[in-house]
Amino acid sequence: MPAAVTLCLSAVPLAANDREIDVRLFEKSQVDLRKSCSLALWQSDKDPHSDRFAYIFVELMDKRHARQPARIRIGTDVVQLRRVATGGKKGGYDLYEYQTYRMTADHSYVVLQLKLGPIEGEAVEIESGFLNVIQPGKVPARIAVKGGAGCW
Repeated sequence: MPAAVTLCLSAVPLAANDREIDVRLFEKSQVDLRKSCSLALWQSDKDPHSDRFAYIFVELMDKRHARQPARIRIGTDVVQLRRVATGGKKGGYDLYEYQTYRMTADHSYVVLQLKLGPIEGEAVEIESGFLNVIQPGKVPARIAVKGGAGCW
């Protein structure tokens, strides 16, 4: 298991609007899950089949589950993430209940807390969970998610 990650949050006071993390959803056209295996999370009150904007986290992987950088949107930027720690129950597709991803910016992280469903054939359902975005000097963002992993 990878080493534990220590999160450092800055104590520098900022204006209220500068303290919020502007996490945004991907437009459906920006997420193509048909080309490989993937872990995809959407905002829990959205439907990825009918809503134009639903997906919040996408991580592509090959058939052996080797991961490419995951992606989220903060403001207008697509931010790449690398998984650095895992914990809890392990499911299919090398998924864990708890997964920590590091952004390219120092001390900025995405922490996933997931309730993994049973493996059903080639897919794993993410029944519920939270995506937490942590950046120094900002109020952490916590978004309820659902999702799935599989080879489409």
